[in-house]
Amino acid sequence: MSPESESDLMEKKTTPTGSFVNTPPTPPPSEEKKLSTSAQSVLNYFKLHRKGRRPQSWWQHRLTPDQYTEVLRVLDGDESLRGYVEDKIRLDYDPRRSRLTIRMPSPLHDLFCAEVVSKILNRLTELQKSDEAFGDFARKTKHLSTSRIRLPNDINDTEQTYSERCPDASFIHEYAKYPGVIIEVCYSQKVRAAADLADDYILDTNTSVNAVIALNIEYRGSKKATISIWRPHKITVDGVKELEAKAVIDMMPFRTESGLPVDDSKQPALQLSLRDFAPKSISQKYPNLDQDIHISSRELCDFLSSAEAEHEKQLLDQGVDEPLSPGTRKRRRAQTPPEQLSSEEESPKNAMKRGRLTRDSSGLFARGSES
Repeated sequence: MSPESESDLMEKKTTPTGSFVNTPPTPPPSEEKKLSTSAQSVLNYFKLHRKGRRPQSWWQHRLTPDQYTEVLRVLDGDESLRGYVEDKIRLDYDPRRSRLTIRMPSPLHDLFCAEVVSKILNRLTELQKSDEAFGDFARKTKHLSTSRIRLPNDINDTEQTYSERCPDASFIHEYAKYPGVIIEVCYSQKVRAAADLADDYILDTNTSVNAVIALNIEYRGSKKATISIWRPHKITVDGVKELEAKAVIDMMPFRTESGLPVDDSKQPALQLSLRDFAPKSISQKYPNLDQDIHISSRELCDFLSSAEAEHEKQLLDQGVDEPLSPGTRKRRRAQTPPEQLSSEEESPKNAMKRGRLTRDSSGLFARGSES
């Protein structure tokens, strides 16, 4: 198996968080129209978010593809807001359901997710040390943090459209187009959408995604926490083969309402194998991929307790810091006038005016020749 030949054939479908994709060219100013109410609502939300007013951790708004294009058009003309949205806001757009979702996870969710990812990476590191074929497979498996994933929509239309998803964490084989394992840390609003997310991840990638893991850690008035795992499942209905995303583990508690770990001595709460991290077309070329990667309920419970303690410390502004010695003044760097941009550092706004930036087929900005 030649890495060069396979990597040439397999196009990556993950992009950095915030990189808008599948967007049409911005119309000339003469063609600009008054914004729809829905598009304006989304833009207002972006601006409130930038001002620090973020009332919800999970915000959804109905937005048709045309209205989404309106939003992108305005962002193209507002370099400051676009930069903020790309850098700070995690969003999903689903043209099939005409739905925009903005995710704003708390530090608790990010801290807990980081602990789970660290455990999986530690096990992968152990497997990578092997000289056997599975060691090579493990060495080619990488962690993606909050990269955006483009999912092709199966709709009867003349033009292919894509949904955009920004999972909390995922793992991908370097030759694969899509991640094999996806992790979502859920709160009350998001848990209701988890099954739809699993459907999209698994079905829209034709089972390239082998496992979608949802960790629900927010039950009001309770310390209860649960795990759900969806996997591809084939069934036959009236003689027709159908593919579905099946919940092989459905809302199984790993922490009780009083905050204690659930006994999982018979089977770990989270259990994966190496073959889960790549589509079958890749994994079938490697023998002995049944090497397990598992996390017990006690470990998940410890991870969550640790994340909660750190989150509480941040909320209370606690922790040891370094005091400033008496009589010491802070000397900051002298402010200098902003340097003139070189031609290669020209701002996107001016470059667009000069025709030096064009959009590629996916909608991303790419350099073009000067007119």
